Amino acid sequence: MALTADGKTAYDAYDFNTAITDRGSAIDAIGNDANQYAQEAMQRRLALKQAADAEARAQAAADQAARTNKNNSSIGKGIKESGGITYSGGGSTGAKGDNANAFINAISGQESGGSYGVVNRDSGALGKYQVMPSNIAGSGGWDKEALGYNISTAQYLASPELQEQLAGFKLKQYYDKYGAAGAAVAWYAGPGAADRYVRSGHVSTSSEGNYPSQYAYVQSVLKRMGL
Repeated sequence: MALTADGKTAYDAYDFNTAITDRGSAIDAIGNDANQYAQEAMQRRLALKQAADAEARAQAAADQAARTNKNNSSIGKGIKESGGITYSGGGSTGAKGDNANAFINAISGQESGGSYGVVNRDSGALGKYQVMPSNIAGSGGWDKEALGYNISTAQYLASPELQEQLAGFKLKQYYDKYGAAGAAVAWYAGPGAADRYVRSGHVSTSSEGNYPSQYAYVQSVLKRMGL
C-alpha cells in the first residue's frame, strides 16, 4: 500500500483526518447545545423574574387599595372629595367595637386624656369631657336634663361622678341619635353640625381656628375606638 509523505498509509491518513473532523463536529455540537441550554435557562430566569415582579406589583396595588378603602371607610361609606370630605348616611359606622362605651372613652381621651381637673384656657371647657360652661350655667341646661337638678360649673369640675353622669348622659344621647361619627361631630361642633352631617353627608375639613377640623376630630375619635 502506498505511503503518504509522512510515512503513513492512505488508510491511516484517512482515519486520522476523519477522526479530527468528527471530533471537531462533536465539540461544536456540544458547544451549540450548551449555548442553547444557557439561553433557555436565561429565558426561564427572565420569565420567572417577570412573573415575580408582576406578582409583587399586583400585591402592592392590592395593599394600596386596601389601605385606601380602610381610610375611606373610617367615617362611613361612599367617601369622596367635593370641596371637603363627603360621606353618605348618618348613624353608626357598623364596625366591630362600635358601641357607646367605646365612644365615650374615645371622647374623653380625645378631649383631655382622661383628666377630670383640666380647664381649657381658651374656651373655658371643663373636665374630662371638656363640657362648655354654657351647657351647665343657668337653669334648664345639661345638668337639669341629665341629673334632674341644677349644679354650678364649680360643682361639676370638682366632682368626677357628676362629670361622668352629665357628660355620659349627653354623649350616649348623641350616640343613639347619630352613631359614632355623627355623635363626634355633635360633641365637637354642636347638634346643628351633626344634623347637617346626617342630611348632606358632609363634614367640614376646614380648621376650627387653632383646633383641628371636624373631619380630623372625627377621624381621631374613631381611631381611638379602633375603627
